[in-house]
Amino acid sequence: MNFWISALEPSGDRWGAALVRAIASLAPNARVEGISGPLMRDAGADGTRAPDGAMGFAEPLARFPEYCSLMARSVRQYRSRQPDVSIVIDAPDFHIPFLRLVRDSGVPTVYFSPPQVWAWRRSRARAIAHLCARVVTLFDWERAYFAPPMETGRVVWEGHPLVDELPEPREQRRGGDLLVLLPGSRKSEIDRLSAVFADVGRRLGAPCVFRAPTDRHAGWIHAALLRAGRAPLPITTSPLAQLWMEARACVACAGTATLEAALAGIPMVIAYRTDWLTYSVARRLVHTRWIGLPNILLRSDAYPECIQVDAEPSRIASALATAVERPPGFWTEKAREIRTKMGQPGVAKRVINLAIEMANTVPHHGIPQ
Repeated sequence: MNFWISALEPSGDRWGAALVRAIASLAPNARVEGISGPLMRDAGADGTRAPDGAMGFAEPLARFPEYCSLMARSVRQYRSRQPDVSIVIDAPDFHIPFLRLVRDSGVPTVYFSPPQVWAWRRSRARAIAHLCARVVTLFDWERAYFAPPMETGRVVWEGHPLVDELPEPREQRRGGDLLVLLPGSRKSEIDRLSAVFADVGRRLGAPCVFRAPTDRHAGWIHAALLRAGRAPLPITTSPLAQLWMEARACVACAGTATLEAALAGIPMVIAYRTDWLTYSVARRLVHTRWIGLPNILLRSDAYPECIQVDAEPSRIASALATAVERPPGFWTEKAREIRTKMGQPGVAKRVINLAIEMANTVPHHGIPQ
């Protein structure tokens, strides 16, 4: 069996790597190609190297020729490989046009981690309904935003892939004095937030460490600090689970890392900055009150958010000082509340079993009637 898996974002690469490992377990003779990042390639996927992720409006426009080239190359490879099933992960501004271009191939597609249509651009749900055999959401409550226009049976929830990596929250966590700084996984995020986060640590007088997903990200953080005239701070690529054992608190760029910190019971401030074009448009289009996944899941302001002009050292430091004053049991309880919304372990294998079922049962045109 031949799989096509496409992931352009760092988080998508992470979930894609889990899928590739699940394929190796469930269908060891299968071939996996597509668009992949370093984690997927390490897991055994072949194909085109994913570019660094671009967010918002200004960044994708600046990189439009790069993405056009990737699109043309990927369409040619997809048609020549003739996969039995395809799985696309996140990155809707690339994947929806891509799926339109290859729809006549008749390959059934599973959209894993679909766009957050509950937050903005809800019209994308209708486009996905026409292009995909199944949609697999990351959270159960997201299904309602895809059905309609999709039939209920075509929108499924198998759990969030983080549950395959994280332990259950514990009553007692051996904490230390460490302030963990997570400035994001995209270069633009790291460029905007690294110096800000370093200044937060200096204001609080706490021992700090930047955590980077890879050595490449660590280089971006180091370069961002140098450009901003900040003295170097320790940077590690160690697993977050290891850092949480010594952490007192965390400052994190909005994204999956905020969910990991919350699930570990860590006091945290969520920060984000983007370009002004994206921010101005998003303020008018986004339909959610919060930007951080923990707050969205809890429907509360449990984790302070500092966005755009508020994402500056004094405000972040003040919010963090307030957060760490709460008793540890408060954060443990929030972790447990979030954990109940994540599903059960085995997510990647369930998604691959679904994809195999699609390859074997969905009509040749790929979209159930």
